Amino acid sequence: MTTSPRFGIAITMLLTSLLPSPMPARASVDLTGMWAVMVQTPFPMPVDAEWTLVQSGTQLTLTYTLLGGDPEGPYVGTIDPGTGEFSIPLPDSDCTGSTPNGITGSASPDGHTVSGTWTYYQVLTLPALGCFSCCFSLLDSYTGMLLGCGNGVVDDGETCDDGNETGGDCCSMDCQVAAVDGTSCTDGDVCTTGDACAAGSCTGTGELECNPGEVCGPSGCEFVCGNGVLDAGEACDDGNLDAGDCCSSLCETATPDGTSCTDDDVCTSDDQCTAGSCVPGAPLVCDPCEVCGTNGCELPALSCQPALAGGKAKLTFKAPAGSPSKNKLTWSWRSSAAVALEDFGDPGSTPSGTDLTLCMLDQAGGVPTLRASATAPGGGFCGARPCWTWRSKGYSYKDSSATPDGIVGMQLGTGSAAGQGKLSVKAKGENLELPGEMLTPPVVVRVIRNDAPTCWEATYSAPTVNDGVSFKAKSD
Repeated sequence: MTTSPRFGIAITMLLTSLLPSPMPARASVDLTGMWAVMVQTPFPMPVDAEWTLVQSGTQLTLTYTLLGGDPEGPYVGTIDPGTGEFSIPLPDSDCTGSTPNGITGSASPDGHTVSGTWTYYQVLTLPALGCFSCCFSLLDSYTGMLLGCGNGVVDDGETCDDGNETGGDCCSMDCQVAAVDGTSCTDGDVCTTGDACAAGSCTGTGELECNPGEVCGPSGCEFVCGNGVLDAGEACDDGNLDAGDCCSSLCETATPDGTSCTDDDVCTSDDQCTAGSCVPGAPLVCDPCEVCGTNGCELPALSCQPALAGGKAKLTFKAPAGSPSKNKLTWSWRSSAAVALEDFGDPGSTPSGTDLTLCMLDQAGGVPTLRASATAPGGGFCGARPCWTWRSKGYSYKDSSATPDGIVGMQLGTGSAAGQGKLSVKAKGENLELPGEMLTPPVVVRVIRNDAPTCWEATYSAPTVNDGVSFKAKSD
């Protein structure tokens, strides 16, 4: 774009409407024709231009005039007929900038409008700005409209223009004869009804009414209830078509907030309806020996260090019927490999260190089943002293109150080789819950951490006592 004095004072036609109503896209864009273009410049007023474009395949040739001046061009550029993107280089001016002179832009899918940037550099003299020979960068945006029948605008010499170049509709193919108002037509919008000609154009007079659970889309009424998105016409949408939950099967009625529901996540509890959707409640609380999985609380798959072979882990417990205060358990274990201090985490950290939990499993029903658990919580005080103390070869836990699960003592000992690492647990009293029935071997006892998968275990396949009250065994 140039603002050379030969263009005189900018007189604009003030094109007030350059974009016609949406029309069906052509298979490829052809910009051949006369164009009315309005260019925005850094100066107060826009500049009018007239383009003549000739397209042949991917070649695009431009000749233009500005403000009724002499024709400029022809200038040859390129266009992608599929996308409508085009670029036309312009010759260098009397000064150059960082961006070459040229016109870039894109056409609408119907080939009736264009927009883009017109780049031009020129030496200007502007005394008011203290500039007597300055190279100005003019990066001008522009919009253009194809002149002639089919552009959606009634130009001089036209009786009507319905935005296409076909006959048999509301306006003849030469834009000279308009159909009688009220004549039935098709406006190309499946979401309108009662389409009729008016002043040479096809206009819908009503909106397509869809059934509950449907909205109008590119193919007409489309069923959208159950997609989890609150679409137009829906009162709710909980992502399914089920009845009896938080939203009706046709997305017409939302269940009152606070109604109990199921969000299909077994790891949440107390789910409630809110605004037509089931909102998860609190996380499901599992025993410290379990994790929440696809079936709810279940035993995790762990790879624990086993006890040294040859009966180096011993388990005894008693659970007299009707006398929980007399419950008692002892467990001792020797390592089959090295045990480092860091393997135990940091149980003595206050206020909340690593929790250590004893888990007892048997094979009831032919699958590993949790039968008892007891936790020695990390950190905290037992009376006036810390529950956990550090020793030269590990940690020691003491709690005479046997809370929360009956453990009164736990020893965690390190060792650099097999047989040197030692663990032991003592628990008693009514806080210790033990199975009051015979166990199904093999029985497994393990001690686990709450903050890492590190664990230690022993397996008991042949107990010497297993009568439903008492149990006694040495490890395999």
